[in-house]
Amino acid sequence: MRKEAEQGMVDDAVLRAKMQAELDRMGLTGDLAEQVVRELNFLACLLIEATEEGRFND
Repeated sequence: MRKEAEQGMVDDAVLRAKMQAELDRMGLTGDLAEQVVRELNFLACLLIEATEEGRFND
């Protein structure tokens, strides 16, 4: 599952650039900011994958 989700991930550098204002507002910098970006990217991919596979109950 993780491998498939990682294939659909946006480049972390691109995502970080889009999120930089929010990261700054939250005071996140350096390695912590990188970790947050990676984790959010991964979670977004898992959510997209689950939605596409219909794994949510109505």
